[in-house]
Amino acid sequence: MRISAPWSVVLLAWLISHAVSAQFDVGAAVGVFDHRIDGKSGKDDHQAMHEAYGAPFPTASLYYREQREGPTNLAFELAYSRKEFSAVFQEQDLGRTNGKDLDVRLDMLHVGVIPEVKLGTMSKAVVRFGLQVGFLLNSRMRGWEWSSGPDVPGGYQRNWTEGSAKGDFGGDVRALFGFGFQIPVNERSIVTVDPYLSGSVTSMLKDAPGSRSTEWGLRIGYAISFNGNGLSHHFSRFVQYAGSERQEKHEKDTP
Repeated sequence: MRISAPWSVVLLAWLISHAVSAQFDVGAAVGVFDHRIDGKSGKDDHQAMHEAYGAPFPTASLYYREQREGPTNLAFELAYSRKEFSAVFQEQDLGRTNGKDLDVRLDMLHVGVIPEVKLGTMSKAVVRFGLQVGFLLNSRMRGWEWSSGPDVPGGYQRNWTEGSAKGDFGGDVRALFGFGFQIPVNERSIVTVDPYLSGSVTSMLKDAPGSRSTEWGLRIGYAISFNGNGLSHHFSRFVQYAGSERQEKHEKDTP
């Protein structure tokens, strides 16, 4: 992916502004969440319906958060979640209807870039927002596959199926919005409280017509603070070095 010149300037300026980061937190959190997943009605008589059950569901995360004097901080998050729901798929083709009635369990891992904006100069509260890219770690489904129509013996047949759900479900991209609260324990550690809300940008359901989902939850964590330059500092140094090398090469090649 090629970045245009104006966006390169904006990116470089943002990275340089974060280069003064002299402290960062590394922590882990656990919590619970609930979710709603909705199927869509598509073309060609495809339908998908989902209903979550068994809430609250477990979630856990590892995170890296930079701390600096400015209003914004760079943060990364690795979050695990387990979803359980019932799924009904149905499609019609030449007078025949095929469908699935399944119970589904998905273990998901989301990698997120979640910048934080302080709610005040000295505030320990932040607004968090960003994007998460999800991957399916493990899955399980069981239920009935069925067919009905005039060409089906007896007009209706069904078979029990059980196994992995990877054929029907996969990872997704999500937009996250939340708040964060820091409770100091001592000079080197803090307790974090992170309520959040996220919505799907892409569908977990691989085939048409797709699905959309919303999650809301709370994680409580413990983080240790480290003094030193954060990742954004090292990345900005790399970008500056690459830019100067490119400029020198350009000047040498220019007659």
